[in-house]
Amino acid sequence: MRTIQITRVPLRVSLAGGGCDFPEYYTMPGKMCRIFSLPIDKYIWITLSERFDSEVFVGYRATEIAQTIHDIKHPLVRTIFEAYHMPETHLEVHLIANLSGNGTGLGSSSALAVGLVQACRRWQGHSELAWQELAKQAWAFERASGAKVGIQDHLPAASYLNYFEIDHTNLLLGEAIPAAYMQELIDNLLLFHIENRTIDGKVILRHISEEPNEAVMDALSKQAESMRQVVNRKTWDEVGGILHEGWLLKKKLHKRISNDTIDEAYAEAIRAGALGGKLCGAGGGGFLLLYATPGAQEAVRKAMKGRGYRELTWSIA
Repeated sequence: MRTIQITRVPLRVSLAGGGCDFPEYYTMPGKMCRIFSLPIDKYIWITLSERFDSEVFVGYRATEIAQTIHDIKHPLVRTIFEAYHMPETHLEVHLIANLSGNGTGLGSSSALAVGLVQACRRWQGHSELAWQELAKQAWAFERASGAKVGIQDHLPAASYLNYFEIDHTNLLLGEAIPAAYMQELIDNLLLFHIENRTIDGKVILRHISEEPNEAVMDALSKQAESMRQVVNRKTWDEVGGILHEGWLLKKKLHKRISNDTIDEAYAEAIRAGALGGKLCGAGGGGFLLLYATPGAQEAVRKAMKGRGYRELTWSIA
């Protein structure tokens, strides 16, 4: 039997630029997508192996036993298996995650796309792709599966880098911020799971991609460059202001990115001493990221715990 293939890909916390990463925006003349993101120590694992029985077994939040790869219900798995001409039968794949992939806002579907491409390429004996090509290919497959996603989550998943620039010509820059700087930054960041989604993030993403708000996306792109500058000069408290401004901007992209419960939780965190924050991912629920200095963190944690919101302990991948 063929050797098992195992891939591991990190989730991410996006600090700035999310929302400008759709080609419907950055391929316009003069536009550029800038992203500042943190790959974190929460992962998606994919295991791929040959199965003695002829069926195709796919295990994730659900369990599928399909007759062939063309019968797989999971759209991303089916799309990538078909694109890579994987064996039609006798396959077993398991998708394993530290966190539920049900709308966390931490880039799990894009990490899955990256990991599936890696697993299939290794199975077929292909060479490893450069991270730029890996990210673009995974993004293209996710779009082909029906998800109108941007490319911001695929980039850190494929590269473990932090800052990116991309325009209509190509991916221009991928940059790593020094690890010591990153540790100082995340010492001031708190992450809370506030609620399950009240709207499917795919609905929000489709709206943003089909009706791009150029003015807001311009501002979001510039914010990522500002975040890069702040981190490189280690003026940490400016991070809170950038996050807060970005949160106000992002809410202009779709009326259901936030709701009363999320807005109340965010306001309470600010009253408790947080200097800024944002909802991770498309919006509508998931994880709330907050910037709070060490002296304010106890009060912020108490406020969020009072609402029943669980804190996620995390670090840089």
